[in-house]
Amino acid sequence: MNVEIKKWSDVDGDDWSSLLVGNGGSIAIDSRFGYPSLHEVARKLDLLKENGRAVFDQYGSTNFEFILETLSHALRVEKALALDPSKVAATHDEVQRALIETVKATHCGPEQVRGHLGPLTRFLRRFETVVTFNYDLTLYWAMIEANATVLNCNWFKDGFVDKGSFVTWWPALRKRHHPATGSTLVFFGHGSLVLGRDLSGNEVKIHAKERTPGWDTDLLNTIAGAWTTGGYSPLFISEGESASKRRAIQGSRYLSVVHDQVMSDLGDGVVTYGFGFAENDAHVLAAMRSRTRLPKRIAIGVYTGQPTEEQQAFCHRAIAAIKEQLGAGVGIVFFDHASPGCWINP
Repeated sequence: MNVEIKKWSDVDGDDWSSLLVGNGGSIAIDSRFGYPSLHEVARKLDLLKENGRAVFDQYGSTNFEFILETLSHALRVEKALALDPSKVAATHDEVQRALIETVKATHCGPEQVRGHLGPLTRFLRRFETVVTFNYDLTLYWAMIEANATVLNCNWFKDGFVDKGSFVTWWPALRKRHHPATGSTLVFFGHGSLVLGRDLSGNEVKIHAKERTPGWDTDLLNTIAGAWTTGGYSPLFISEGESASKRRAIQGSRYLSVVHDQVMSDLGDGVVTYGFGFAENDAHVLAAMRSRTRLPKRIAIGVYTGQPTEEQQAFCHRAIAAIKEQLGAGVGIVFFDHASPGCWINP
């Protein structure tokens, strides 16, 4: 039985409290985000050399953040035991350089986001909560630029204050401050390039000088500098099975807050855009299940640039995943990802 795929205008009238953004949201802004994983790109470009590849293979991982953190711990152990750290240090630098060069090779510039800022801002600001599961900078660029040039107020908030640390009581951020007539809280469900962890385990946002011209273009260089010389490792989950992602989330204070608190407080109406409902997304739906009152309805964006049978297969996969994780009582509607008024579509 075919599932009806509506236009966004057909479902826009309902009360939607939250938005979940998957990789399709970034791909809609720039096709370079369609890569399978950073690890695969690094190998394809021969950016990972013998020692780096060996460490990834030894742990059976493709997650740069995990490997860099592991090498950092190995360095500290070797120094504590007065062992020669040169080989581990060289391997850490190799993996770090590979990550930086891979990100630069696959990441778009801020001009791609700026060109979509008007419709994107109008779409995002209707939600009380936005959770993105992409680690790129597109949504961060958009929220900072929109606050400064479109809305002229602090409408979009990510909860990082006080020299880049995350606030403990994040619901207080929902308080409106004049001249803003509302607010949208933005969270990074799988971390972000803009987030880092220092050698003591503190998790912070890496700041550029947002009020200076060219800050957005320079942000990638600022991040790369923090990784290289600032003592920070990246805080993001770039790929992996759902179980692996859950373990990485539990090892992060910030990501644990997002999954244990924010994802269980999304309200009655949840919209997804660019979200795949694949097996490795099961932990996201499971996080929504952790409260007594589940969402009443979910609107799902469907990529209509693929054959009809693939669209239908996606719809049925999403229905099955939601029923498995959230039960049969949640209402589900589907809308065309290219509909006017949603995401970057005017």
